[in-house]
Amino acid sequence: MKRFTLRLLRPESRSVESGQFEVQPEHEEARKILGLMKEFFRSRPPQFRDKLAFLKKSDLDMEWLAAPGGVAFVSLLQGNQPVSMCVLLSGKEDEADLGILTGYRNGVVEAFFGQLTAEEERQIFSKERPLALLTVVPGQPELTPTIHLLHTALAAVFFDAVERMG
Repeated sequence: MKRFTLRLLRPESRSVESGQFEVQPEHEEARKILGLMKEFFRSRPPQFRDKLAFLKKSDLDMEWLAAPGGVAFVSLLQGNQPVSMCVLLSGKEDEADLGILTGYRNGVVEAFFGQLTAEEERQIFSKERPLALLTVVPGQPELTPTIHLLHTALAAVFFDAVERMG
């Protein structure tokens, strides 16, 4: 079974949590969530912004940009304010991974964390692939479980699609 790693970066507590997830999970509820995410992505262009209409009682939008080489950047927004930013690295093309990772590091990670310690550097920027790096914007910790679930589901859908495309 194909797996990926998701690292949750929490600037407020300056912590990094890491978990391994299956691209095609066995748990029925997880498969339902993936089904919703696949349906949301059906017939979408490589770049878009749209409301996550399948979420009840939510005003979250997704801004998505997939690039050649099996990489993507996604942000969840409430109004025009980002609540999370995530980069997806498939490992298909080292150059694509490095390019988007450099932008993410400069524009997101260092903006929230400042100077990284050697341990934070090792935790966040490992060579492990496929990898999702998710930064939760400080200020709304009650959204973190929903944000984590949504990004895990979209990472599974993305990495599965990249794998199927060869």
